[in-house]
Amino acid sequence: MKIIVISNPVNIQKEHEAINALFESGLEYFHLRKPDTDKASFENFLRDIKPAFYRRISIHSHYSLIGKYNLGGIHIPEKMRMDEEVKEICKTARKKNLKVSTSIHQLEDPESIKSFDYAFLSPVFNSISKENYKSAFDPEELQKFLKGRKPEIIALGGIEENNILKAAELGFYGAALHGTIWKDFEKDQDVNKVIEKFKLLIQKQSAQAY
Repeated sequence: MKIIVISNPVNIQKEHEAINALFESGLEYFHLRKPDTDKASFENFLRDIKPAFYRRISIHSHYSLIGKYNLGGIHIPEKMRMDEEVKEICKTARKKNLKVSTSIHQLEDPESIKSFDYAFLSPVFNSISKENYKSAFDPEELQKFLKGRKPEIIALGGIEENNILKAAELGFYGAALHGTIWKDFEKDQDVNKVIEKFKLLIQKQSAQAY
């Protein structure tokens, strides 16, 4: 099961230290999402991550940076998919063999996202980071939607140790970790706790093999 960590939307003290530690602990896929950050600040944040890990990073904005850094991919928000400039950016990314992902919030026709490598579906469970952002998906409908689905669908929203295995059982290709990673870190900036939580989630999802 693919595990992705998404950055906190706003900068947290020592966040880049936690990100580097996550990579060093085995994280393979990371999404850098800072929606209200200007390009200079976004790039400065990126520079605080070790270059050895750039190829594992997908960015959600400031796409021109893919020509400057050896990044792994770009993420296109649902509302931007039909933008002509964004379509050209996607073509450029694919020529560079980068992963191109998007987001969906309903069980939509897969034809609308077939050109993407994978898509986040949210909220699969009640969100940890967004109050009153509740899941409304029926488990049986989800299983039917996910069966043999292309592109790969990644579960997002409310993923934690008591339900990550459920996401795998439903048929998701992977899970994206957000609130469960950053909710306590915002208060205490304890990198060790972040790594402990990450390793616990990896252990939980690995149980699907037994």
